[in-house]
Amino acid sequence: MKRHMIVVLLLTCIGGLMAQSERTIEKSFKAVSKIRIKTVSGDVEVIKSSNDKINVTVRYEVEPEGAFEARFDDNGRDLRLSEHWSGRSSRGYVRWTVEVPQNTEIRFSTASGDFAADGLEMELDASTASGDIELTGCKGKFNASTASGEIDIDDVAGEMDLSTASGNIEVNGGNGELEASTASGSIRIDDSKGSFDCSAASGDIDANDLTFEDIADFSVASGDVKVKLSAPLKHDIELTTASGSVTLDFNGQTIKGYFELTAREDRGRIRAPFDFDKEDTFERYDKQYIRKSISISGSEPRIILSTATGRASILR
Repeated sequence: MKRHMIVVLLLTCIGGLMAQSERTIEKSFKAVSKIRIKTVSGDVEVIKSSNDKINVTVRYEVEPEGAFEARFDDNGRDLRLSEHWSGRSSRGYVRWTVEVPQNTEIRFSTASGDFAADGLEMELDASTASGDIELTGCKGKFNASTASGEIDIDDVAGEMDLSTASGNIEVNGGNGELEASTASGSIRIDDSKGSFDCSAASGDIDANDLTFEDIADFSVASGDVKVKLSAPLKHDIELTTASGSVTLDFNGQTIKGYFELTAREDRGRIRAPFDFDKEDTFERYDKQYIRKSISISGSEPRIILSTATGRASILR
């Protein structure tokens, strides 16, 4: 019992020291149209302001003391928030909370910090090296890129330009223009509508319950592409891959339009719930390809599926 009490007292003391070592900076500024935020490793959360001012809270715990400095530069036109670190052995965490009025433009860059925005109408340009980017319940224009981090989009409307090197991209409840690209990551899209231009090098694209309001293009090099509809297809769509498979699932929607499916003759496969009325072969990169096509209830929209060594499939 005595040993247990000693452990509890030690943990309580340590917890108290840790709580006391966290420091807080709070500042308030008049609203400006643009905020530039540049961090080294600090995480940033941007939320809606309740008083039409820009309110900034910085919480940090850094060793050694004095290794971190939060900097604020307000020139009346834009507000600049940044981190300054000194010493090679400094360590700890920094968390920024930035409250902004609606329709504020945010420019954010970091090395390893994360970025999150919630419930804002905004224009965003965010880039990270290894940090993650998360947007929830936002409207506006968004340009987000990361090297090895993840991008997570939930209930966002507007123009979205998203890119990663090795990180994944996830979009749920998107509405608007979506352009997403990744090198070795994967792209997943659920319950979204608008226009789509998505590409991956060695990753997969998995898109479910989509409503297309414009031409759509999904392409990968060595991965798979799967697209499932949630509404009748009224616009052209193209699904392409080299060594993977492509699948367009109509999910019970009316099958109509011009269909053209292509695969390598010796290693690829073409599958559809209907018979094609035209078939031909052609040569590409010294390999023979087979192409099958048909028009069902008219020639629009155009549905193009292409693969080399995988399957090109239409599902009813």
